[in-house]
Amino acid sequence: MAKTWMVIVGILLIVIFIIPMILLLNLVLQLNTLSRSFQSMVIGAFGFSLLMIVIGIILIFLGYKRQ
Repeated sequence: MAKTWMVIVGILLIVIFIIPMILLLNLVLQLNTLSRSFQSMVIGAFGFSLLMIVIGIILIFLGYKRQ
């Protein structure tokens, strides 16, 4: 049996962080029109969302691997 909690947490991480990542993508594509401090904040938030999605994918993979 798979480690169901790892799979559930992984899916939740992906679902929760995919929406802000899509919304931040619009700001990332317009970076040169933003102020300098706002640029670093947008890049940091985008990177954090991407990191959480990658962690979610790894958790799903590990949950299915341990059968």
